[in-house]
Amino acid sequence: MPVQVEDQVSRPRTRISDYAASGYAALALAVAVMSARQNGRGQHLDVSIHDAILSWTAHGAWAARNHEAEPLDSPTVMPDNDIFETRDGRYLAMGILENKFWLNLRDVLGAEFPALLDRRFASRPGRQQCKKEVNALLKDVFRTRTLSEWTGAFAERDLPFSPSLSARELFADPHVKARNIVREMPEEGAIALRFPVRFSLGLPEGDDHVPALGEHSAGHCA
Repeated sequence: MPVQVEDQVSRPRTRISDYAASGYAALALAVAVMSARQNGRGQHLDVSIHDAILSWTAHGAWAARNHEAEPLDSPTVMPDNDIFETRDGRYLAMGILENKFWLNLRDVLGAEFPALLDRRFASRPGRQQCKKEVNALLKDVFRTRTLSEWTGAFAERDLPFSPSLSARELFADPHVKARNIVREMPEEGAIALRFPVRFSLGLPEGDDHVPALGEHSAGHCA
C-alpha cells in the first residue's frame, strides 16, 4: 500500500498487535497442551497484546533510542534496505541484507549510475559507514524511472525488491493469484482468506456461512 516514507509517525492499516498476540497464544497453547500431556498439569496463560508487540519492536527501539533526531544514524538502519520513491510518485521496497544483493544491484545499474561502483560501498560495513551518502544516492537513482520500469528492469534479476501496490493492484498481482490464499465470494461482495500455511495433507475449506439471528435456536423453547 502507498506509504509516506518521510513521516515520523505512521499508523499501519492492519492489526499487527492483535496478530502478534494471537500467534503467541496459538504457540503457547500448543506448548501448554504438550506439557499437560507429559506432567498431567494444566496452566493459565496470560497473553498480553502489549507484551507481544513489544517483543517484536523492543530491540529496534532500544537501538534507535539515542538517534531520534537522525534515525539514519541508528546502527540497525541500513541505507539500502529501505523504501524509495520512483519518478511517478510510487514506491519501491528494497530488501538488501546479504551483500550479494548489493553486488547484483551494482552489476545491473553500475554502467548507468557509476557512483554505485564506489569501492567504499562494496561491503556491508563500508555502506554502513557511508549510510547517508548511500541512501541519498539510491533515492536519486530510483527517482529516474517509474515503478513499472523498475519492476520490469528487476523482474529477471536476483534482487529482493517489491513494488508498493495499490489495493486493486494487490489482488491482481500474479503472485497473489498463484498462491491462491484469497477466495472471492461474489454473492457477498467480500473475500475469505485460506490459512496462509500449506499442509502437505491439505486443509478443509472454511465455512463461510454466517448464521442468521436465531437460526440455531429455532424450535427451542425460550
